[in-house]
Parts: sequence; C-alpha cells; structure tokens
Amino acid sequence: MFPRTCGISGKLIFCLFMLTYFNHFIYLMLSFIGS
Repeated sequence: MFPRTCGISGKLIFCLFMLTYFNHFIYLMLSFIGS
C-alpha cells in the first residue's frame, strides 16, 4: 500500500506527512512506555 501510494507524485506530500506522523506517534509511545 505504501509503495503504491508513494509512487503517485500527487500523493507524495501526503505520504511523507503520514510516514512522519506515524514515526512521531511511535516515538511518543516508546517514550511513554520507557518512562
């Protein structure tokens, strides 16, 4: 799903935004569990 979505130039910004948001969400979860 990700490769196909990222393959569309029109969805590139949205794809990068989703990946960044997902990584930030995981970072917050790990920080919450670690603390």
